Amino acid sequence: MFRARPGYVRDATSVGVKECQKCSLVIHSQPLNHVVNYESGSMRDWSGGYGDKNGKPSNDISRRFDAVVDLSTKCSIHRILDVGCGEGLMIKKFAESFLAEGIEPEKRARDFCTSAGIRVHSDLGNLEKSSEVYDLITLFHVIEHVYQPSDLLMRLKALLRPNGILLIETPNSMDVLLTVYKSVPFQKFTYWSHHPMLYSPSALSSLVMRCGYDVIENNGIQRYGLENHLYWLSQGLPGGHEHWHHLFGKKINEEYARNLVSKGVSDTLWLVAIRR
Repeated sequence: MFRARPGYVRDATSVGVKECQKCSLVIHSQPLNHVVNYESGSMRDWSGGYGDKNGKPSNDISRRFDAVVDLSTKCSIHRILDVGCGEGLMIKKFAESFLAEGIEPEKRARDFCTSAGIRVHSDLGNLEKSSEVYDLITLFHVIEHVYQPSDLLMRLKALLRPNGILLIETPNSMDVLLTVYKSVPFQKFTYWSHHPMLYSPSALSSLVMRCGYDVIENNGIQRYGLENHLYWLSQGLPGGHEHWHHLFGKKINEEYARNLVSKGVSDTLWLVAIRR
Protein backbone atom coordinates (compact mmCIF):
# COMPACT_ATOMS: atom_id res chain seq x y z
CA MET A 1 0.00 0.00 0.00
CA PHE A 2 1.42 3.35 -1.07
CA ARG A 3 0.65 6.82 0.26
CA ALA A 4 1.56 10.20 -1.18
CA ARG A 5 4.83 11.69 -0.01
CA PRO A 6 5.49 15.45 -0.04
CA GLY A 7 7.22 16.60 -3.20
CA TYR A 8 7.06 16.08 -6.94
CA VAL A 9 9.34 15.14 -9.82
CA ARG A 10 11.16 18.33 -10.72
CA ASP A 11 11.49 17.66 -14.46
CA ALA A 12 7.86 16.45 -14.62
CA THR A 13 6.10 18.65 -12.10
CA SER A 14 2.67 17.08 -12.61
CA VAL A 15 4.06 13.77 -11.32
CA GLY A 16 4.20 13.26 -7.58
CA VAL A 17 6.01 10.68 -5.47
CA LYS A 18 4.60 8.01 -3.22
CA GLU A 19 5.96 5.86 -0.41
CA CYS A 20 5.30 2.26 0.54
CA GLN A 21 3.75 2.26 4.01
CA LYS A 22 5.48 -1.00 4.86
CA CYS A 23 9.05 -0.59 3.58
CA SER A 24 9.41 3.15 2.72
CA LEU A 25 10.32 2.49 -0.91
CA VAL A 26 9.70 5.77 -2.76
CA ILE A 27 8.56 5.73 -6.41
CA HIS A 28 7.00 8.09 -8.93
CA SER A 29 3.23 8.33 -9.02
CA GLN A 30 3.47 7.69 -12.79
CA PRO A 31 6.19 5.93 -14.83
CA LEU A 32 8.62 8.27 -16.57
CA ASN A 33 10.90 5.80 -18.32
CA HIS A 34 9.89 7.29 -21.69
CA VAL A 35 11.88 10.46 -20.94
CA VAL A 36 15.06 8.61 -19.93
CA ASN A 37 17.77 7.69 -22.42
CA TYR A 38 21.02 6.87 -20.70
CA GLU A 39 22.85 6.00 -23.91
CA SER A 40 22.37 9.47 -25.34
CA GLY A 41 23.34 11.09 -22.05
CA SER A 42 20.00 12.34 -20.78
CA MET A 43 21.32 12.15 -17.23
CA ARG A 44 24.15 14.58 -17.98
CA ASP A 45 21.70 17.31 -18.87
CA TRP A 46 19.84 17.19 -15.58
CA SER A 47 21.73 19.67 -13.45
CA GLY A 48 19.89 22.98 -14.09
CA GLY A 49 21.92 24.66 -11.36
CA TYR A 50 22.43 21.47 -9.35
CA GLY A 51 24.35 18.24 -9.63
CA ASP A 52 27.45 18.23 -11.77
CA LYS A 53 28.23 21.85 -10.94
CA ASN A 54 29.25 20.64 -7.48
CA GLY A 55 31.89 18.08 -6.66
CA LYS A 56 31.18 14.81 -4.91
CA PRO A 57 32.69 14.08 -1.49
CA SER A 58 36.45 13.90 -1.92
CA ASN A 59 36.80 10.59 -0.10
CA ASP A 60 34.19 8.61 -2.09
CA ILE A 61 36.70 6.72 -4.22
CA SER A 62 39.17 5.96 -1.45
CA ARG A 63 36.36 4.98 0.95
CA ARG A 64 34.92 2.50 -1.54
CA PHE A 65 38.33 1.12 -2.46
CA ASP A 66 39.30 0.59 1.18
CA ALA A 67 36.01 -1.18 1.85
CA VAL A 68 36.56 -3.55 -1.09
CA VAL A 69 40.14 -4.24 -0.01
CA ASP A 70 38.82 -5.09 3.45
CA LEU A 71 36.13 -7.29 1.91
CA SER A 72 38.80 -9.11 -0.12
CA THR A 73 40.45 -10.26 3.11
CA LYS A 74 37.27 -12.19 3.91
CA CYS A 75 36.18 -13.21 0.39
CA SER A 76 38.36 -14.03 -2.59
CA ILE A 77 38.19 -11.04 -4.97
CA HIS A 78 40.24 -10.81 -8.15
CA ARG A 79 37.88 -9.66 -10.90
CA ILE A 80 35.50 -6.72 -10.48
CA LEU A 81 32.72 -5.46 -12.73
CA ASP A 82 31.65 -1.88 -12.00
CA VAL A 83 28.15 -1.31 -13.39
CA GLY A 84 27.40 2.28 -14.42
CA CYS A 85 31.10 3.11 -14.23
CA GLY A 86 30.83 6.58 -15.79
CA GLU A 87 34.25 7.80 -16.86
CA GLY A 88 35.97 4.98 -15.01
CA LEU A 89 37.37 6.73 -11.93
CA MET A 90 36.47 3.84 -9.66
CA ILE A 91 37.88 1.31 -12.11
CA LYS A 92 41.20 3.17 -12.20
CA LYS A 93 41.39 2.92 -8.42
CA PHE A 94 40.36 -0.73 -8.36
CA ALA A 95 43.07 -1.49 -10.91
CA GLU A 96 45.69 -0.81 -8.25
CA SER A 97 44.85 -4.17 -6.65
CA PHE A 98 42.33 -5.99 -8.85
CA LEU A 99 41.36 -6.74 -12.44
CA ALA A 100 38.51 -4.33 -13.11
CA GLU A 101 36.25 -3.39 -16.00
CA GLY A 102 32.91 -1.69 -16.37
CA ILE A 103 29.52 -1.33 -17.98
CA GLU A 104 28.47 2.14 -19.07
CA PRO A 105 25.47 2.84 -21.33
CA GLU A 106 26.31 6.47 -22.04
CA LYS A 107 28.38 6.72 -25.22
CA ARG A 108 30.32 9.84 -24.22
CA ALA A 109 31.49 8.34 -20.95
CA ARG A 110 32.20 5.01 -22.62
CA ASP A 111 34.35 6.66 -25.28
CA PHE A 112 36.27 8.46 -22.55
CA CYS A 113 36.95 5.13 -20.80
CA THR A 114 38.14 3.55 -24.03
CA SER A 115 40.50 6.44 -24.74
CA ALA A 116 41.92 6.00 -21.23
CA GLY A 117 42.57 2.30 -21.81
CA ILE A 118 39.72 1.12 -19.57
CA ARG A 119 37.82 -1.96 -20.68
CA VAL A 120 34.15 -1.02 -20.77
CA HIS A 121 30.99 -2.62 -22.17
CA SER A 122 27.91 -0.81 -23.43
CA ASP A 123 25.44 -3.27 -21.87
CA LEU A 124 25.07 -6.72 -20.40
CA GLY A 125 24.27 -8.42 -23.70
CA ASN A 126 27.79 -9.26 -24.85
CA LEU A 127 28.89 -10.34 -21.40
CA GLU A 128 25.92 -12.68 -21.11
CA LYS A 129 26.97 -14.37 -24.36
CA SER A 130 30.51 -14.88 -23.11
CA SER A 131 31.87 -17.06 -20.31
CA GLU A 132 32.92 -14.07 -18.22
CA VAL A 133 32.42 -14.36 -14.47
CA TYR A 134 33.31 -11.96 -11.69
CA ASP A 135 34.10 -12.17 -8.01
CA LEU A 136 32.54 -8.79 -7.23
CA ILE A 137 29.97 -6.64 -9.01
CA THR A 138 29.55 -3.06 -7.82
CA LEU A 139 26.74 -0.58 -8.37
CA PHE A 140 27.67 2.84 -6.99
CA HIS A 141 24.64 5.12 -7.23
CA VAL A 142 23.14 3.09 -10.06
CA ILE A 143 20.21 1.03 -8.75
CA GLU A 144 18.12 4.15 -8.06
CA HIS A 145 18.31 4.94 -11.80
CA VAL A 146 16.94 1.55 -12.89
CA TYR A 147 13.28 1.16 -13.83
CA GLN A 148 13.43 -2.65 -13.73
CA PRO A 149 15.86 -3.42 -10.90
CA SER A 150 14.84 -7.05 -10.41
CA ASP A 151 15.66 -7.84 -14.03
CA LEU A 152 19.07 -6.17 -13.71
CA LEU A 153 20.00 -7.95 -10.48
CA MET A 154 18.94 -11.34 -11.83
CA ARG A 155 21.06 -10.84 -14.94
CA LEU A 156 24.03 -9.72 -12.89
CA LYS A 157 23.71 -12.79 -10.68
CA ALA A 158 24.45 -14.95 -13.72
CA LEU A 159 27.75 -13.10 -14.15
CA LEU A 160 28.89 -13.76 -10.59
CA ARG A 161 30.80 -16.86 -9.63
CA PRO A 162 29.18 -19.06 -6.96
CA ASN A 163 29.30 -17.12 -3.69
CA GLY A 164 30.31 -14.01 -5.63
CA ILE A 165 29.64 -10.63 -4.05
CA LEU A 166 27.18 -7.88 -4.99
CA LEU A 167 27.88 -4.40 -3.59
CA ILE A 168 25.30 -1.60 -3.82
CA GLU A 169 25.62 2.03 -2.73
CA THR A 170 22.48 4.11 -3.22
CA PRO A 171 20.63 7.11 -1.74
CA ASN A 172 18.51 6.48 1.34
CA SER A 173 14.80 7.26 0.98
CA MET A 174 14.86 8.11 4.70
CA ASP A 175 17.52 10.84 4.26
CA VAL A 176 17.24 13.35 7.11
CA LEU A 177 16.81 16.20 4.62
CA LEU A 178 13.65 14.50 3.35
CA THR A 179 12.15 12.98 6.48
CA VAL A 180 13.20 15.22 9.38
CA TYR A 181 14.29 18.59 7.99
CA LYS A 182 11.75 18.33 5.17
CA SER A 183 13.77 20.54 2.85
CA VAL A 184 11.58 21.43 -0.15
CA PRO A 185 14.58 22.41 -2.34
CA PHE A 186 16.19 19.04 -1.56
CA GLN A 187 12.95 17.28 -2.49
CA LYS A 188 13.06 19.00 -5.88
CA PHE A 189 16.71 18.05 -6.25
CA THR A 190 16.20 14.40 -5.35
CA TYR A 191 12.92 13.51 -7.05
CA TRP A 192 13.44 13.49 -10.80
CA SER A 193 12.81 11.27 -13.81
CA HIS A 194 16.20 9.53 -13.48
CA HIS A 195 15.46 8.45 -9.89
CA PRO A 196 12.46 6.14 -10.34
CA MET A 197 13.09 4.43 -7.01
CA LEU A 198 14.64 5.48 -3.72
CA TYR A 199 15.26 2.65 -1.28
CA SER A 200 15.13 2.33 2.47
CA PRO A 201 17.32 -0.35 4.10
CA SER A 202 14.42 -2.81 4.26
CA ALA A 203 13.27 -2.11 0.69
CA LEU A 204 16.77 -2.62 -0.70
CA SER A 205 17.33 -5.78 1.30
CA SER A 206 13.99 -7.22 0.16
CA LEU A 207 14.78 -6.49 -3.49
CA VAL A 208 18.19 -8.14 -3.31
CA MET A 209 16.95 -11.24 -1.49
CA ARG A 210 14.08 -11.70 -3.97
CA CYS A 211 16.67 -11.81 -6.73
CA GLY A 212 18.65 -14.68 -5.24
CA TYR A 213 21.21 -13.08 -2.93
CA ASP A 214 21.85 -13.35 0.80
CA VAL A 215 22.51 -10.01 2.49
CA ILE A 216 25.57 -9.97 4.74
CA GLU A 217 25.85 -6.22 5.33
CA ASN A 218 23.21 -3.49 5.20
CA ASN A 219 24.44 -0.22 6.69
CA GLY A 220 24.02 3.50 6.43
CA ILE A 221 26.73 5.91 5.28
CA GLN A 222 26.74 9.69 5.59
CA ARG A 223 28.57 11.12 2.60
CA TYR A 224 27.84 14.80 3.22
CA GLY A 225 28.55 16.76 6.38
CA LEU A 226 26.78 19.28 8.55
CA GLU A 227 27.87 22.23 6.40
CA ASN A 228 26.13 20.67 3.39
CA HIS A 229 22.86 20.30 5.31
CA LEU A 230 22.97 23.82 6.70
CA TYR A 231 23.56 25.12 3.17
CA TRP A 232 20.50 23.24 1.92
CA LEU A 233 18.39 24.64 4.75
CA SER A 234 19.60 28.23 4.40
CA GLN A 235 20.37 28.57 0.69
CA GLY A 236 18.22 25.82 -0.82
CA LEU A 237 21.17 24.53 -2.84
CA PRO A 238 23.79 21.78 -2.74
CA GLY A 239 27.49 22.51 -2.43
CA GLY A 240 27.78 23.41 1.24
CA HIS A 241 30.61 20.90 1.61
CA GLU A 242 32.59 23.10 -0.79
CA HIS A 243 31.37 26.61 0.06
CA TRP A 244 31.38 26.21 3.85
CA HIS A 245 34.03 23.51 4.29
CA HIS A 246 35.90 25.72 6.78
CA LEU A 247 33.04 25.91 9.32
CA PHE A 248 33.26 22.51 11.01
CA GLY A 249 36.11 20.18 11.76
CA LYS A 250 36.41 16.46 11.17
CA LYS A 251 35.37 15.56 14.72
CA ILE A 252 32.05 17.43 14.53
CA ASN A 253 31.18 15.96 11.14
CA GLU A 254 32.06 12.43 12.26
CA GLU A 255 29.81 12.74 15.31
CA TYR A 256 27.00 14.20 13.20
CA ALA A 257 27.36 11.33 10.72
CA ARG A 258 27.32 8.71 13.48
CA ASN A 259 24.09 10.14 14.86
CA LEU A 260 22.36 10.16 11.47
CA VAL A 261 23.48 6.60 10.72
CA SER A 262 22.36 5.35 14.14
CA LYS A 263 18.89 6.83 13.58
CA GLY A 264 18.55 5.40 10.05
CA VAL A 265 18.41 8.81 8.35
CA SER A 266 21.84 8.94 6.69
CA ASP A 267 21.99 10.05 3.05
CA THR A 268 23.31 6.75 1.68
CA LEU A 269 22.84 2.99 1.99
CA TRP A 270 25.61 0.42 1.69
CA LEU A 271 24.61 -3.20 1.04
CA VAL A 272 26.79 -6.27 0.52
CA ALA A 273 25.25 -9.57 -0.55
CA ILE A 274 26.39 -13.03 -1.66
CA ARG A 275 25.01 -14.85 -4.66
CA ARG A 276 23.11 -17.95 -3.58
